[in-house]
Amino acid sequence: MEFEKRNSGADVHVHPEGKLVYASNRGHDSLAVFSLEKKGKLKFLSNESTIGDSPRNFAIHQDFALIANQLSDNVIFFRLDPKTGKLKEKGRTEGITLPTCVNVL
Repeated sequence: MEFEKRNSGADVHVHPEGKLVYASNRGHDSLAVFSLEKKGKLKFLSNESTIGDSPRNFAIHQDFALIANQLSDNVIFFRLDPKTGKLKEKGRTEGITLPTCVNVL
C-alpha cells in the first residue's frame, strides 16, 4: 500500500469487547481496524476514514468513537459497528485549534 504523504501512527486502542484493535494512521488519515485473533495475532479488516487531516488521538466506546484530527482542527463523532469495526459519521466540531486528545468517561 502506498501513500502520497509521510505515514505514521499516533494512537492504538482495543474495543471494550476485546475483539477489535484500532490504530490511527496519519498520512493516510484513517483508523486501521484489526480483529484480535487467537494467540494475540492481528488480522487486518479495513481502513476507516477519519474525515480529517492527521488523526492524532481517539477514544473508542462500545458503539461510538471520537477522533481528534490535529491538522484539520476538528473532532468527528462516529457510530461504530462493534462486529465489523466500520465507522459512520454522526457529528463533528470545527475550529478546535490543533486537537490532540479526546477521552470518554
